[in-house]
Amino acid sequence: MAKRPKTPVDRESRFDIGELFFSTTDRTGKIQGGNSVFQRVARYTLEEMLGEPHSLVRHPDMPRVAYKVLWDYLLAGRPVVAYVKNMASDGSYYWVLATVVPIPGTDWFLSVRLKPTSPVFPVVQDLYARLLEIEREREAAGDRKGGLEASARALPGMLRDLGFADYDAFMRTVLPLEIRLRDQALEGSRDRVLVDEMRGRAAASTGEMAEAWCQSIALQEVLERQFQRLDAFVALSDGLDDKSRFVIELALNIRMVSLNAMLRSGRLDRAGAGLEAVSKAISALAADGERLAGAIGEGNEGAAQSLREAAFHIGLARLQMEMAVSFLQELTEGESSARNAASDAVALEGLRALLSALSASLSAVFNAYGEVSSRLAPLRDQIRRMQRLVGQLRTTHMAGKVEASRVRGGAAFQGYFGEMIDQVQLAHTELQDFSKAVEGTVKDLDLLALEEGSLQAGLSRITVRG
Repeated sequence: MAKRPKTPVDRESRFDIGELFFSTTDRTGKIQGGNSVFQRVARYTLEEMLGEPHSLVRHPDMPRVAYKVLWDYLLAGRPVVAYVKNMASDGSYYWVLATVVPIPGTDWFLSVRLKPTSPVFPVVQDLYARLLEIEREREAAGDRKGGLEASARALPGMLRDLGFADYDAFMRTVLPLEIRLRDQALEGSRDRVLVDEMRGRAAASTGEMAEAWCQSIALQEVLERQFQRLDAFVALSDGLDDKSRFVIELALNIRMVSLNAMLRSGRLDRAGAGLEAVSKAISALAADGERLAGAIGEGNEGAAQSLREAAFHIGLARLQMEMAVSFLQELTEGESSARNAASDAVALEGLRALLSALSASLSAVFNAYGEVSSRLAPLRDQIRRMQRLVGQLRTTHMAGKVEASRVRGGAAFQGYFGEMIDQVQLAHTELQDFSKAVEGTVKDLDLLALEEGSLQAGLSRITVRG
C-alpha cells in the first residue's frame, strides 16, 4: 500500500508541456495502470499505485463537486474533461487537464492528461476556490452532504457567468483551446525531420512492441488530416453564431426601412401609389426574410453544436493517438531491467485500453461528421433562398428609385432606399462568404469521411499478443 502524504506543500511537481500521461481505473476508481510520466509526476511507483483508489493523488484544494461532475458523466457512459489539481507523494502539486472516457466493453475508464496553459485555466482555479469555500462553510457546520449539494447548485450559475451555457459547452471550448495552445508551444517539434527520426528508431528496433510502434506512427500521420480540421471546425462554429446574428438583424433592418417608406408614401395620396406598392413589396420580402432568418438561426445553432461536438471528439482522439505512440515508444525503448512479467501484463492492458478508447473516439468523430453534414444540408438550401431574396430586394430597390424620381416629394424616399441598398449590398457579400464556408465544410467532411474505414483498419493492425 502506498504511503499517502499528510500535508500539501506549495511546490509544483513539474512536467513538460510536450508530455502526456495516462492512467486506467476501474468503476470503483482504483488505479489499474499508467505510464512512466504518471509515476514520475505523482512520485509513486506503479506497484505502489496499483489497486489504490485514484484519491491517492487527490489534492485538498479540489472541490468535491468537480469529482461529482466527472463521475456523473462517466457513469452515464459519456466522456468528460476537467481541470484537476493533484498531489504527489511528497505533498507537491501538479495541475492537469484530464480527458476521461469509458473504455468500450469494460468497466474501466481511461484518463489522458496534458499540461493546461489556456487563459481559461486561472479562471477555473478561481472558480474552484469559490466552490471549495461553499463546501467548507457547510462542512464546518457539520453538514458535509449539504456542502456538496450547495456547490453543485452554484456551479451552473458560475459557468453561465463565465459565458458557458452549461458544462458541455465549457468542455467543448476548453479542450480544443488547450490543444491549440499546446500545439503552438510545441511548434516545430513535430516537423518532418523529427517524424522521420522517430520512424527510423522504431524501424531499427525489434520485437512486437516495435512493430506496433511503427504502425502507430503511420496511423498518426494519416490522422493528422482529421486533426488539422479541429481549429477550422471551432472557427466555423463561432462564425455560424455571428452569421445568425447578422442575418436576423438584416431582416429586421429592412423591415423597418419598408415600414417607414410605407408610412411616408401613404401621405402622398394618389401620387404616391407606386411608391406605396414598392414599399409593400419590400415589406413582404422583409417578412419572408425574417422567417427565413429565424430558420437559418435555428439551423446555425444546431450546426454549430455539431461542429463543436466534432472538434471535441477530434481532440480526444488526438490526445489518445499521441499517448498511444508515446507509450509504445516507452515500451519499446524503456529499460528492460525494470520490466517483469507482472509489469508487462499491466502495460499490455494499458495499451489495449488506449487503443480501444481511440477506436471509440474515432467512431464518435465520424458520427459527428454525419451529424454536421445533416445539419449543413438544409442550412445550405436556406442560405441560397436568402441569397435569392436579397437579389429580389435589389431589383425592387431599383423600382423604388424610379418611382421616387417621378413623384413630387419623392426625394425623401432616396434616403430610405439608400439605407436599404447599403444593407442589401452588405448582405450580398456576407451571404457569399457564408455560403463558401458552408460549401467548403461539406466538401471537407465528405473527403474526411472516406478515411474512416482505412483508419479503423489501420488501428486494428496495432495489436500485441499477451
